Amino acid sequence: MILLNRIIISFCLLTGLFLDLSAQETSGSQEAQYTEIYRQTEALVGVNPLLRNGVYYEDFYFNAEGHPFFTDEGYLAGSVTYRGQSYEDVKLRYDIFSHQLLILHDDGKEIFENYLSVEFITEFTIAGARFKKLLAGDEQEGFYQLVAGDERLLCCYHWIKSRSEDHEGNYMKYVFGEQRARRYLLMEGELKRYRNNRSFLKALPDGVRSSTRSYLRDHKLKVKKADDGRMQELLSFITGRLTQDPQ
Repeated sequence: MILLNRIIISFCLLTGLFLDLSAQETSGSQEAQYTEIYRQTEALVGVNPLLRNGVYYEDFYFNAEGHPFFTDEGYLAGSVTYRGQSYEDVKLRYDIFSHQLLILHDDGKEIFENYLSVEFITEFTIAGARFKKLLAGDEQEGFYQLVAGDERLLCCYHWIKSRSEDHEGNYMKYVFGEQRARRYLLMEGELKRYRNNRSFLKALPDGVRSSTRSYLRDHKLKVKKADDGRMQELLSFITGRLTQDPQ
């Protein structure tokens, strides 16, 4: 609502400014007039107004044990593609309990935070991790961290947190668990969940299953516990085999 009021006020003021500039006899060019209008608009509605147009954040978990956010409770450096436009160097928090993305605004005049509308987010990065909205197979649409692989075979994680209630007399507080990843392979538009080496191998095409089984054994690799670096090495090996034998 605040942003809408600003836009209405801006329209009225800047329309008057444009008419005033147009009526004046000046040696300045039309480009200078447009520059002045842009400057006035930015001063009134702020930089990147689309990112500011969302529900304001209210902290319902101020007395909670733990927090609902990915990696860290504080704001982290990142980027976001929103309504088809990319924005770099923004401050984000990703709520992995409700799967909402928060952005922090600080223009030197005011500080506030709001939710970005999920339907307009294509992808974002936070704390070095890249997330993309996916809808594949029978899985629910959501944001998945792209961990390793390429367009032929992707390893991706869907991060979650549990929330419970702790009651002590008339007092109640929320308790958040540790963040956990549901692990998937994405191939030909289908997300296949895996939980261990056996289900990982089952999700792969027949032509690379045997060689991947040998790779896991030789490298003593457990996919459930492997870090991102080791998963990237594993997916590079598999996609290399897919190139040699697509089936």
